Amino acid sequence: MFSKGNQAMATGMWQQIAQLTMGFEVNSIAMHPDGSRLAAGGFTHPGIAFCDVGAGKVSREQSLTVPRVGYGAIAWSPVTPGGLDYVAALETSGTALRVFNGKSFDLAHQLEFGDLGAAEVVAFNADGSRLVAACSQLIGAYRPETAIYDTATWRPVSFDSGLNAAHGGWFQGSALVLGYERRRDGATHLLSVDANDPAVRRDLLVAGDGRTQHKLAVHATAGLAAVATHHGSETTICLVDLAQQRITQTFAIPRYICRSVCFVPSLGCLLLLLTNAEQRTAKLLDYTTGSFFDIEGADGVSGIGATADGRRFAVASERSLRVFAV
Repeated sequence: MFSKGNQAMATGMWQQIAQLTMGFEVNSIAMHPDGSRLAAGGFTHPGIAFCDVGAGKVSREQSLTVPRVGYGAIAWSPVTPGGLDYVAALETSGTALRVFNGKSFDLAHQLEFGDLGAAEVVAFNADGSRLVAACSQLIGAYRPETAIYDTATWRPVSFDSGLNAAHGGWFQGSALVLGYERRRDGATHLLSVDANDPAVRRDLLVAGDGRTQHKLAVHATAGLAAVATHHGSETTICLVDLAQQRITQTFAIPRYICRSVCFVPSLGCLLLLLTNAEQRTAKLLDYTTGSFFDIEGADGVSGIGATADGRRFAVASERSLRVFAV
């Protein structure tokens, strides 16, 4: 099923540096750019936990008053000399977007967002000037909603029903949001949207048809995107060169559904959360060789995350969260 790499060699390239005990099942993870801190949330846990990786403990937890409503998507901003250091968290219900101070963990801004739905993604672009949030409306017809915010004012630059956004990125000198949008032809198109002028959009390529479900990650520095699609219980992962607008690699993973994907650039790998009827696991996929690597103890996995440079990554399972250094 999986093309195994040299496991002994691979595991020597990363080591566990922390294990944190969590009081809930962690589904969403965002890491500070240097990996020293992280924020964790759960789909049904009414709160967000801010953790000190070096100390191996939860520093502070901010609670919600609505039972069984957690955070479905979390992102940590780039840290800039001008003081940008924020954690953005989108409620599981997709109705509220909260922004916390990345140092004090106090609530800094609360932005109303969308109607009752399901949180899809929240992400900052590479310089932190734009914040993207998206949810899928579940009442009536499928109707994704996406908002782009200016982080200088925390006001929306654009609000769009119909665009299902993915990660923000920095590409060819312009701030871009990479997304996919359901079209009348039944196909799913990978798009670029200029975050400074959201009316400017460009089709990149068709990533799949209307029957597929998608997860998307972006490696902004390298100009790469990874698109995970699945039909039934089989996942296909496409590596996309954004400059050339073409798929460069395709990997098939039978009998598993990809629930989450992120780049670990320092290893040249993708970190995948894969599930089937018997297993929830995390694996690393070397996207140059197609080899898969196991992560020791990655059973019952509920969430994954990584820093933008991939020097640290995290795997959550069984109410614990392990952090690895490369």
